[in-house]
Amino acid sequence: MLPKTKNIILKEYDQKSALYAAYGQKLSELVQELLNDSKVAFHSVSFRKKERLSLSNKLNKPGATYERLSDITDICGLRVITYFEDDVKKVSKIFSSELEIDEANSSDKSESLDPDRFGYLSVHFVVSNGQERNKLTEYKRFDGIKAEIQVRSILQHAWAEIEHDLGYKSRDGIPKTVRRRFSRLAGLLELADQEFRTIREELTSYSSEVLGSIKRAPADVDLNAISLRALVDSNELVKRIDQAIADAGNCVIDEIDTDDFGKEAARLEFFGMTTIDDVTNALSTNEASIVEFARLWLTRNDDQSGGSFSPGICLFYLSYTLALATHNTETLQDYVSIFIGNAGQMDVNKITSELQSTYLKMS
Repeated sequence: MLPKTKNIILKEYDQKSALYAAYGQKLSELVQELLNDSKVAFHSVSFRKKERLSLSNKLNKPGATYERLSDITDICGLRVITYFEDDVKKVSKIFSSELEIDEANSSDKSESLDPDRFGYLSVHFVVSNGQERNKLTEYKRFDGIKAEIQVRSILQHAWAEIEHDLGYKSRDGIPKTVRRRFSRLAGLLELADQEFRTIREELTSYSSEVLGSIKRAPADVDLNAISLRALVDSNELVKRIDQAIADAGNCVIDEIDTDDFGKEAARLEFFGMTTIDDVTNALSTNEASIVEFARLWLTRNDDQSGGSFSPGICLFYLSYTLALATHNTETLQDYVSIFIGNAGQMDVNKITSELQSTYLKMS
């Protein structure tokens, strides 16, 4: 490349550097919106702008034939990392329908992967906004700017990062014995990707079938986060006790918190429960005690309580009731120390004492 042409390109870069950075940020936000709207789970969306020195080195490479800055399509780069390999194709379809794709400079390099080739390769898109989006006020200034987007799964990303850290991007640059190790590892990662997809599908299938299993034979349904949520969603006993607790504490039942069911399952397992039938039997047997203890606990400071909680709050108070019903201070302390986060020994003793004092009022 002629020094004059290089200087022209670098000068244009200096003038438009901030614009490319702004486009990267805007495109990153757009991509996240598109993925969220399509309900495609993703690990991360990140962007970077090529630094001036990196651009200068690129222009110095033999065979560089760029005439202007717009000929260089990776000044602005995004990386989309999905959790699963099959989501890479979903993301690719979204980009194809929502962005203008420069087909000549885009590629799915996994299609050219040799059978014995180690490593994973991303899907690469070179994109621009397209005519319709460029008509919008917030996108007008980015007309004519292109960006490169890499899409890969999180396991593919892990491979690429480690490969980069090892400093070997060419299979010809390393000994055959090491190449064989890379090949074996690539196969393991491919199997891992497939197994994760299978696990996801099995969990989805289990979630759709577990409610029917609970209705038919609750004694055969293992206690876990998924089965417990299905119980809370559908069981009239759970809803009745929840509402009684809400009324007693002047509270409201809010949206469901999906993160809590794993914790609630662990709480109930502490008392030896292993099936959904164990849970419903315990709720039925202790219904009056659960509601009364919850009322006393929520109003123990002589206030009117208030606030909100997620459906299934009766499971939380069931655990307290069971722990207190043992009349065993050690068991209660064990329960509090395990399930009350960041509680030191003084806090455990204090909470245990307060729980016991409240429980005694029930008598």
